[in-house]
Amino acid sequence: MVMRHPDFSLYEKGQLFDRNRMNKGLNRPPLRPLSEQAVIEQTDDPRGLDWHGLERWSRPVRWSGPNPRPKILIPFVADRARLTIQIMALPLGAKPEDISVFVENQKADHTIELEADGTLRLCLVAPLSRHDYTIVSLHTPIMFCPREVTGCEDGRRLGLAAADIILDPLS
Repeated sequence: MVMRHPDFSLYEKGQLFDRNRMNKGLNRPPLRPLSEQAVIEQTDDPRGLDWHGLERWSRPVRWSGPNPRPKILIPFVADRARLTIQIMALPLGAKPEDISVFVENQKADHTIELEADGTLRLCLVAPLSRHDYTIVSLHTPIMFCPREVTGCEDGRRLGLAAADIILDPLS
């Protein structure tokens, strides 16, 4: 076996360094005050082992997994906010009430609303850090593998499909 290195002249100085930091979760989005409604859209940025790659449905989504406790980094500072996560799909046999939510490792009360188009909206009031990022974790105890259900090629372990995350500041 021979290790082949890419042509480094094709990259700008520091580009690979930044990409590796991002893959490891060391590069974070800038921290900003939450003064008005903000929407965190799903992007194709690396997310470690908590989330699978970006998929294009009616809106961009990411399936959680293989980790059954995926984390969401909230890059806003405030006292507290109403947090709404649009859930586009759950595993077969899973019920919305199976999902637990934690804010900075503390269990958080939440509600799940069913929209007319079948989308679920997981809503909670979350205390946010005033000086740092806040970590929201979802616990999805029921996961599935599409290959086991349909016989397709997809062997990923999937929890829930999340779209936009909406934050509204609360005083």
